[in-house]
Amino acid sequence: MVNKDISILPLVGTATALFLTSLNWSCQAALPRSEHPRPDFQRELWLNLNGEWQFEVDAKEEGEQRGWIAGRDLAERILVPFCPESKLSGLGLATNYMPQVWYRRHFQVPAARRGQRLLLHFGAVDYSARVWLNGQFLGEHRGGYTPFAFEVTKGISDGDNELGVQVTDDLRSGLQPGGKQSYSKSEGCVYTRITGIWQTVWLEAVGETYLSEFTLTPDLDGGRIILQGSLDGPSKGVTLRVRAYAEGDLVGEDTVPAAWRSTVAVLKLKRVVPWQAGKPFLYDLTLDALRDGTVLDRVRSYCGLRKITLEGNRFLINDPWHNNPVEPRNRYRGQPFFVSEFGGIHVKTSRDTGTGWGYDGAGLSTDDFLARYQGLTDVLLNNPNMFGFCYTQLTDVEQEQNGIYFYDRAPKYDVARLRAINQQPAAYETQPPRVRRVTWRTLVPISQRSAQIWRYTTNAPSADWLNPGFEDSGWKQGKGGFGSPGTPGAVIGTEWRTSDIWIRRTFRADTAEFALVALKLHHDEDTEIYLNGLRVAVFTGFVTDYFTALAEALSKAIVVGDNLLALHCHNTVGGQFIDAGIEVGTELKKPGRVTGNGTI
Repeated sequence: MVNKDISILPLVGTATALFLTSLNWSCQAALPRSEHPRPDFQRELWLNLNGEWQFEVDAKEEGEQRGWIAGRDLAERILVPFCPESKLSGLGLATNYMPQVWYRRHFQVPAARRGQRLLLHFGAVDYSARVWLNGQFLGEHRGGYTPFAFEVTKGISDGDNELGVQVTDDLRSGLQPGGKQSYSKSEGCVYTRITGIWQTVWLEAVGETYLSEFTLTPDLDGGRIILQGSLDGPSKGVTLRVRAYAEGDLVGEDTVPAAWRSTVAVLKLKRVVPWQAGKPFLYDLTLDALRDGTVLDRVRSYCGLRKITLEGNRFLINDPWHNNPVEPRNRYRGQPFFVSEFGGIHVKTSRDTGTGWGYDGAGLSTDDFLARYQGLTDVLLNNPNMFGFCYTQLTDVEQEQNGIYFYDRAPKYDVARLRAINQQPAAYETQPPRVRRVTWRTLVPISQRSAQIWRYTTNAPSADWLNPGFEDSGWKQGKGGFGSPGTPGAVIGTEWRTSDIWIRRTFRADTAEFALVALKLHHDEDTEIYLNGLRVAVFTGFVTDYFTALAEALSKAIVVGDNLLALHCHNTVGGQFIDAGIEVGTELKKPGRVTGNGTI
C-alpha cells in the first residue's frame, strides 16, 4: 500500500529524514522492501524506516567514546535493510571482517501522532544490537535472526528525531552462533557473512491498550479457530473482538474480556474450508481491542484450518496423506521415517554462474539429472516405511551450485518434470499403516523433576572408570543434572564449570526383555554414554532441552539385576550441562493408533 502523503524531506544535517504528514502511515514504493514486514500481524498506522542511513565501521570499537551515539555524522551511506556485505546495500564489503558497525538516521513524527504509543521494530540485526533515540539508550538485543522492538513513546521529540544503532558481530570470538557464515571468504559450504541490519526497520502506532502477541490454534474437526493473546496496557473495561472472514464474508466472531496474557477467544466458523496441499485456503482475521465500543487497537492477520496426525508409520495432513523424502538413524521398529536430506545434484547449464562447485563435478545434463533424481526418489517412494523427504537444495547459494533454481531464483529447467516425479503414488500412501502398540515406563529417571544422585569427578579417571567393578568411593556424590546456571533447558542440581565431567550411577532391572529402549538426554556439549562398560551412544555438539533417542546398543547391554550407567561430557565454550535417563517400552499384542499417551 502506498501513501502519497508521505514525502522525503531534504537532508537534515547529512542524514535523510522522513516526515509523516498523514494519519495513515504507510510505506513508499521507492523504499527497498516496501511491503509490510508482518502481514500476519499488520497495523494500518506504520512507517517503513528502510532506505538510506548513515553507516561506519568501528574498527577500534571506540564509537561510543567518540560520540557516535548522537549528533555525529558517520562516514558512509548504506541502503537498509541490505547488509553491508551485499552489493544492494551500496557498499558490497563481502570480504571485510567488521566486528562492530554503527548506523544513524533521522525521522520526524507529525503532531497528531505524538502522545500515541509508538513502537520501533527491527526485523533482524546480526548479531548484538544497542539502540539510542535522541541520545537516550533504548535497550539492546542479542540474536542474529530474531525480531525485537522498543516502545519509544516518551522518547519522541517535536521535529527531528535521531536514531542510532551500534552492532557487534564478532563471529571469530566463538561467543555467538554463526551457522554457515564464513569466517573469511565464501568457500565450500560456508557463505558470505551478514553483519548489521538485514531486515526491515519500521515504526508503528498502537493504542493505549494494544495486542502485543497472539497464537492461533486451528481445530479442523471442531470447525473453529482458538486464539490466545496478550495485551499491553490498562485492561479494565477492555475487550478483544476477533472476526474471521472467508472471501469477504464474516464467518466467525467472538468477543472476550481482556486478561493480559491469557485472553482466549474461540471462533466457531459458519463456513469450514480446510487448508490443503495444492488447495490452500486462508481466512482473513481482524483483532480489535475495544473500550466502550471504541477501537483502541486493530491488527489484521490470517490463518488456515488443518490438522496433523500420525497413524502408525503414516504422517497425515487433514487425515490429504502427502508424500514428501528421509534419513533413518535407528533400526526400524515401526516408527515413521523422514529423510532430512538427499540429492544435491549439479546440473550443467549454458548460463555463466561464475566459479563454483557442485556434486558430480562439471554437472549432468538435464535429462541425466532427471533420470538420477527419479532413481533416488523412487527408492524413497517405494519404501513403505518412509513418510517424507527433503531434497537438497532448492537454490544455488553463491559458489555451491546444486540447486533446482539459480541464485536469483530463476529455474534451471522445467520444474514441472520434477513435480511429475514427486507426485507418483507412494507405497506409504497405498499400503495400510504399520502400527505397533508400545507402553513406556521409566527405568532410570532423569533429574528434570526430581534430582537423582550420581557419583562424579572432574579429574580424569583411569581407563576402567566405565566398568561396573570400578572403585568410585573416592568420587564425590551429587545431585543431577550437572552444569552451569543459564544453560538453556538445564535443571541444575550440582554446579559444574570445568571442561570435563565423569558421572556414574547404578540401577536395577527385573528383566532385560524390552521391545524398545531409549535414552532420555540433555547434553552440552560432547557426550559418551556407557552401559555396563559398553559404549552405547555418542553425541556431539549441544542441545537446548531434553530429548529421547532410540539406542539399539542399550537393549543389548542391559542385564537382569544391577546395571551401571556411566557418562563422560566434554565442554569447550558457553553453557554446559549433562543429565541422562533410560526409558523402556513393552509391546502390546493389539495394534493401536499413534496418540499422545505413549503408544506407537
